[in-house]
Amino acid sequence: MNAYPNFRCLALGFALAALSLRAQDGSLHVFRTGAGNLPSGESVSLAPFPAGSDARLEFDFGFATGETASPGELHDSFTASLEGGSGAFAYLVTADAFGTLWAPANPDGSRFPDGNIGLLTILPPIDVTPATLVGSFHVTVAIPEGFSAQALTLRFDLFDNTDASSSVGFFRGVQTVPEPSTVVTTMIGAVLLAVALRGRGRAREDRPRIP
Repeated sequence: MNAYPNFRCLALGFALAALSLRAQDGSLHVFRTGAGNLPSGESVSLAPFPAGSDARLEFDFGFATGETASPGELHDSFTASLEGGSGAFAYLVTADAFGTLWAPANPDGSRFPDGNIGLLTILPPIDVTPATLVGSFHVTVAIPEGFSAQALTLRFDLFDNTDASSSVGFFRGVQTVPEPSTVVTTMIGAVLLAVALRGRGRAREDRPRIP
């Protein structure tokens, strides 16, 4: 029996399975007031999360401001939101001089499930002075059914009220763990590994036995 096809399946299976390790981007993005953009921000495109997958979204998020919280005034703010190709939309977090609000109300009154958001306080990766740190977090988001099986966009926006006080928002390390596209890749790799190992077992059985 020719062993090369099984060897190729084995090698390809290991290669595909290895891709299931996390995909990540450690880039740091910083936005400061006074840049003349109202608001300023950036979008990150994400591959679809398969329905029923335990894959999760992770990123670092932080905000600092020199403003003092004053009821009735419009303050600088930094917001993260998630948008789906089907039109699904939700705010994940917004921060301003009053503090950090997780899963705030969306324009239609609905809210992202706050139980799907986990957070860990971290040191900010930048010097935020002369502003005062409002919060710096590592955020973990479990994607609910309404956002699965569709292309997603994670959006970060800094709103500048144009006053003299400085504010800064940042995000870093947007990643999916494991990467949604590798869920299928991992399954294919596992199948190829099984086929290759089964073929090797049969090859041993087919070898002529020496009396």
